[in-house]
Amino acid sequence: MMFKPILYRLAAAAWLFAAAAVHAAAPQGRIYDTQAGREIAPEALVQQLKQADVVLIGEKHDEAAHHNAEAWLLAQTADARQSGSVLLEMLDASQQRQVGEVQAWMQSGGKTTPHRLNEKMGWNNAWQWQDYSTLVHFLMGQKAKVLAANPERAAVRQAASFVPQGKAGGDARVREALGEIMGGNHGSTDGLVSMQQFKDHTMAQNLIAAPKPAWMLAGAIHTSKQLGVPLFLRDAGYGGKVKVVILADPANSPENEHGDYIWYVK
Repeated sequence: MMFKPILYRLAAAAWLFAAAAVHAAAPQGRIYDTQAGREIAPEALVQQLKQADVVLIGEKHDEAAHHNAEAWLLAQTADARQSGSVLLEMLDASQQRQVGEVQAWMQSGGKTTPHRLNEKMGWNNAWQWQDYSTLVHFLMGQKAKVLAANPERAAVRQAASFVPQGKAGGDARVREALGEIMGGNHGSTDGLVSMQQFKDHTMAQNLIAAPKPAWMLAGAIHTSKQLGVPLFLRDAGYGGKVKVVILADPANSPENEHGDYIWYVK
């Protein structure tokens, strides 16, 4: 049987590629600490994130530089997160059992190629696998649990009338700002805003329930301290230490209030 040796070599090559990617030097760019009002080194960011109970990293989904920065941060903090978890916006609750079984299999010595991992864990290909394959391959081999951040899609579709009850998440100015981002006016995006906030509410609950330290990778709007999940953590009375890293394009600067750190990644 010639196919097994070939498969094993492909799997080994994939693992070596993933290891090289996540252990590379820190991505270029500058990191602004919004609380301290100054720039800090990537290594200083790593040390500060290691002290947090919850870390939210906000990305642009199709930006390779953002995925490189996420991979580097996760690799540098791996030892400190062994008893914790990583929640992914790209996974929903319906996939959790399958993902958990595959991660347990990989941690017990199971080997697979990135292509086969896609199939084994039931990845939703609406999220481009080539953007996430190396990062997910690395995470699935770690001790920290890989968890779904999102609710099931059916639940999201039924949440078009969801209205947050908390003071922070339910602030009318938040819904107005989200509506503007989504390009609507005069209530035309109310349903979309409700579904967005239902996701944020669910993500917050999932983070609270997840093993700590709990990290979450999601779009930058979801992770925003002004618009997203942190508001729902506050409304839930969560008392742990929360840190938000917003990954940004140097040419498109977000307001500092959206994160504790803004990393302008090149």
